[in-house]
Order: sequence, then C-alpha cells, then structure tokens
Amino acid sequence: MTQVYAELEGGRCLLALDGHATGSPEMCAAISGIVYALAGYLSNGERDGFAEVYHMELESGRVRIHCRGDDRVTGACEMAIIGLGQLGKARPDLLQMDLQES
Repeated sequence: MTQVYAELEGGRCLLALDGHATGSPEMCAAISGIVYALAGYLSNGERDGFAEVYHMELESGRVRIHCRGDDRVTGACEMAIIGLGQLGKARPDLLQMDLQES
C-alpha cells in the first residue's frame, strides 16, 4: 500500500509518499508517472526561476517533495494531488491519501 500525505498552502506544497502498490504494476506505474512528472516540472521551474525546491527525494518506496512557487507551481501540485487522489478512489486498497489544505 502507498500512503500519501499532501499539504497545499498558498504557493507551498509538500508531498510525501511511502510504500509500494504491491501486486499492481499498473498502479505503481501510474503513481510513479505522476510523481516523476511533477519532479521534472519543478526542476525545470527552479532552473527557470518560478519554483523553489526545498527538498526532493525520489527513492523506491519513499518520495519527498517540498517546494514553493507561483501559480504554475500551485497548479502542477494541484494536478499531482488530484491525480493521486483519483488513483486512491479507484483503488483504496493500494493507495490512501491524507490531504491538508488551508
């Protein structure tokens, strides 16, 4: 099971994932696709000056992304959180999410 914790406040985003979608290569690929797309976007945003990445850790079974930026960063983080949430609704046995918004 993958546990997701997300915070989205103003321009700041924190995303933490722990665990694996054991037994479902499709779910694992979907989660990884969302996370790696966000990581790539934020890395490009940092280079281009609209994102500040405080911490990024992408390891098997453990992801930590903490960043801040303008509306582009907020939109990208919202997209990732919504995508992960949809996966969790489709397969709650494989992904559970805790979202903190303010």
